[in-house]
Amino acid sequence: MVVFASLALVLLGAILGEMAFVSDKNKTSTLFQKLVVLTCAAIAYSFVGFGLSQGNLVQGWSQMFSSSGTISGNLIQGLVISIVIGVFATNALAERSQTLVYGGLAVAIGLVIEPLVQLFLQSDGFFAKMGFLDNQTISIQLAIAVIAFVSSKQIGARLGKYQNNKVNALPSANLYLVGFSVLLSWIGWPLFIQTILVQQATTALHAKFFFVILLIPAINFVVAMIISKLYYHYIDVVLVIHATTLGVLSSASLSTQTNVLVLILANILSVPLLFWLIEWLDKKAKIDDPSSVIALFGLSSLQVLILKMLFSNATATLGSNRLQWFLGSVIGYLLLALGISVIAYVTLKIISYTTHGIRLSVMEETVGKDSSIFHLPANFQGLPAVNYGKVPVMEQVDADQLTPPVESDGNPSQSNQGAQVEASGVIRKFEILTNPNRFDRLVEELNAIGVAGMNVSNVTGFGIQKGHSSYYRGLEVDTNFLPKIKLEVVVNTISTTEMLQAIQRALYTGHVGDGKVFISTINHVVRVSTGEQDSQALEYE
Repeated sequence: MVVFASLALVLLGAILGEMAFVSDKNKTSTLFQKLVVLTCAAIAYSFVGFGLSQGNLVQGWSQMFSSSGTISGNLIQGLVISIVIGVFATNALAERSQTLVYGGLAVAIGLVIEPLVQLFLQSDGFFAKMGFLDNQTISIQLAIAVIAFVSSKQIGARLGKYQNNKVNALPSANLYLVGFSVLLSWIGWPLFIQTILVQQATTALHAKFFFVILLIPAINFVVAMIISKLYYHYIDVVLVIHATTLGVLSSASLSTQTNVLVLILANILSVPLLFWLIEWLDKKAKIDDPSSVIALFGLSSLQVLILKMLFSNATATLGSNRLQWFLGSVIGYLLLALGISVIAYVTLKIISYTTHGIRLSVMEETVGKDSSIFHLPANFQGLPAVNYGKVPVMEQVDADQLTPPVESDGNPSQSNQGAQVEASGVIRKFEILTNPNRFDRLVEELNAIGVAGMNVSNVTGFGIQKGHSSYYRGLEVDTNFLPKIKLEVVVNTISTTEMLQAIQRALYTGHVGDGKVFISTINHVVRVSTGEQDSQALEYE
């Protein structure tokens, strides 16, 4: 049960991790694609991959179950690893690749990549003989990073990522999910490493294991906040969460094999390297990886490799030949990366040549896969808006300091020559656009002059301000939209002068961004419940 619990936590963390970085129009298809990966990897490994990992396809089938009916531990291990690699590696393909790509890569992982890795890493395998000793704590993370890198490079970036000679940030409205993803991974990934790869019962885990997997990610979290504040002059929450995830991955792999102080120091040094690598992939390599799995798993695998080479005891296996351990580890790591990249590249080329391509059309990507591919109701909620905290908050001016926009007799002032002169009994509609922090004051002032009702909506837009700078993963968010509120009020007994004075008392600061009021004449009003019309329809006694 621990095996399946750890698998469930890891997979749920991976799924939430991708959903955190996709737009609303692709949320349902994202979950569906993960199911595609899970089923394709499981079927491919169970019927073919497991047999290949045992060196004989037919013999592999016969070894799936023992005479007593229990399932082979090797089958469970390979099956789980194939699914985990597939689910995490395809996170880099979000929002722009055909569903067939997810299935094709999953089949390649279960059919070829995981079986060959198992064969080569066995005690009498090719990599083991040359000195690359790994229980797949390195190879799993390396496979995820390499497959994600190759597929992202071949498929290309999402629409809008690179245009006008600028690298644009594309944050989603679901970033809150990445926090849940990290919390689940913080529990699930260490259990996955220990119960699946190390094959150690949770009751036998050393106390050092629990200490390290709690300490290292926490230290990474604090270090990342400090570095982010010093380098970017603000705390980049997404980068801080990525750094925490890096601590989870490395601590789970090395918790009982390396000195704690060495592991702490290595992770502190890895945090700025992670920031740099994410920035390099975005700006220099032009690899669009929404959830940063390339940087996270690539850097973690390299970190685990180096610490194992420097501090693990290999003499039990290799005798005193330490040089063979170093050279074998480096060469094996590079050969493994090369072999996985070739398999991933060939898989995508085969899919591309035998189908209509691996990339969504411009229309499909623009509309979203939920509606264009799966014909689900379109969902375009979550229009990105600049963080309102970036806008300077002006002090409210006292009402006594204000100059009324309209003279008390209702005639236009010199500064408002275009204002409408109201006629007695004319029904008017006031549309008020302003900043959200003025809402309570505005409602209070309107109620004070007898406004009986209003409609309020949250909107995004921009005026002369053209938005303000906001940042995401070290990149400037390319949007001019600011959050606004829009109040719609229909009146017939309150004068335009009173309305404008009340609005100005609530909103005026004397700076750009106070808001605008649009006044229009309503030709006809009907109350549905009684059939009353015009002025009578607005009167409630």
